[in-house]
Amino acid sequence: MLGPISEERVLSLIKEVTNRLGKELLCVVLFGSYVYKYREARDIDIIVVVNELKDLEEKMHLEVRLTHVLRSALAIPVDIIVFDLDSLKENLRPGTVLSGLVLGFRVLYDAVGFTRYFKELVKGLAQDDYVLYKKRSLRLSRLAKVMLKL
Repeated sequence: MLGPISEERVLSLIKEVTNRLGKELLCVVLFGSYVYKYREARDIDIIVVVNELKDLEEKMHLEVRLTHVLRSALAIPVDIIVFDLDSLKENLRPGTVLSGLVLGFRVLYDAVGFTRYFKELVKGLAQDDYVLYKKRSLRLSRLAKVMLKL
């Protein structure tokens, strides 16, 4: 289990690394069990969106660097996924790894309108019967339909 973290510290460290590597930070989102099952969380999952990624090597370098800095500074396990804006949009579709965002997320920084893109994911999930299997089955389509009513 994890203790509370300083979200401001997380954002500050991410900004520092992305700036040092010449990237414009567009969005930072916490997701996963740290957000929706805090007491059971074993790590922190973070989406980082930057202005541009030239290739897979650059993406991996940024993920490794951010992971190293955050793990060292916070002394907790961290999983980071880095996207550029186009790849974020591609992955905010039903059936992708980001479908689980329906379970909960928290935006730490947003210069691109993340919630707008997320709403499109929710609409797509609500149309079909998507199920996430993680220790038990979770009907993401039902959650999405509830979210659309809010």
